[in-house]
Amino acid sequence: MISRIYIKNYALIDEVELYPETGFHAITGETGAGKSILMEALGLIMGERIDHKSIITTAQKCIVEVNFMIQDYELMPFFNAHDFEYLSETVIRREINPNGKSRIFLNDQPATLESIQELCLLLIDIHLQNQTSLLGNSEYQVEILDIMASSQKELEIYKILYKELKKLESKKEELIKNIAQKEKEKDFLSFIVKELEEANLDKLNQNDLETELQTIENADAIKKSLQFSLHIIDEQEPSILSMLASLRMEMGKIKNYDSQYVEFESLFTQIHSELKSTAKDISYVQEKIENNPEKAELIKEKLNLLYKLLKKYDCLDVLGLIELLQKSQENLDKISNSTVHLLEIEDEIKKISIKITTATQLLSEKRKATIPDLQEKLIKLADFLGMPDALILIEFKEKEKQLNGADDVQFLFSANKGIAPQTLKKTASGGEFS
Repeated sequence: MISRIYIKNYALIDEVELYPETGFHAITGETGAGKSILMEALGLIMGERIDHKSIITTAQKCIVEVNFMIQDYELMPFFNAHDFEYLSETVIRREINPNGKSRIFLNDQPATLESIQELCLLLIDIHLQNQTSLLGNSEYQVEILDIMASSQKELEIYKILYKELKKLESKKEELIKNIAQKEKEKDFLSFIVKELEEANLDKLNQNDLETELQTIENADAIKKSLQFSLHIIDEQEPSILSMLASLRMEMGKIKNYDSQYVEFESLFTQIHSELKSTAKDISYVQEKIENNPEKAELIKEKLNLLYKLLKKYDCLDVLGLIELLQKSQENLDKISNSTVHLLEIEDEIKKISIKITTATQLLSEKRKATIPDLQEKLIKLADFLGMPDALILIEFKEKEKQLNGADDVQFLFSANKGIAPQTLKKTASGGEFS
């Protein structure tokens, strides 16, 4: 309950202080007397935006302060949740400074507009004259029907299914667009995958191929050098190996005179062994080397293909091409997976559509069943309000599914005999709405 209203420097009011008592109050006055200003002031307390043109003296603060007796409202949980001091007579104050800045307080504690708006929803209800026009709104009429039919449970089940259906339909639409976009890339991706797979990238080692080609193209010179090396190591007289054997033998003769000769003998032995092994390797390699023009052409073809692919796809090496192949294949798989996912979503839509059809029927049946009783009550109410000839019919039709169901409800009204009932918007006056 409001116990005090204080307004300063707002609209027509320099300063006023009101102390409403318990009971019903009516404020009357001529147009422009300031009745609406009191409502606007309450709006400021409820967190509405200030119109700075309404401040009379811009050099002074505009202040609106309202006291509420809240001991019977069970609001302690709100105060505890927001860490405000609880007082049985709670004061909300809004101050607008000359510079336009606004502050709001709860029991002299600074507060946020959001918290005050939350509190005021529990303290104040403002009903304006034009709010009764909601009665002419079909969706509002459906709400009335649900209240009278106690069909909130059925409506809630329907809403859950409807939202899930819309969510799936949105996913489906998005997925279809995504697939359509990716389908444009599919041919290109397929071409890349096919071209790179046919290239056998795992067998294209650029360094190995280039080395092998150089060896074949220079086979005669390489073979000649290897044969010459082998000749002086082991074939000519004296060969390097025979001379190393002689050196080793000479060191063996004098090794008992000094330990360093033992080391020399060991060194010559090691060199002889390693060089002998190297000679075998040279012999093996030079036997394998051959001038093979056909093989050289095959290697050139592989290298030309590799160079072409590297340039075409702007890659530095074979690893870059392999990565491109993997990514292209992954994108192709995603396109296939998207198609599978689309089929799964369509299957879910079918299943939930069956459920929502059942929920729609249950909700409609419950609403429809309460219409005769509601019509009778409304006619009796109209008679009680001085409209004995009033006729009220509730038209009930099917419509496309929306969040509140698939029922199109229209309240038809006629205040006088002989006048066919029409929708409230067309026939009801402002007084009849009220």
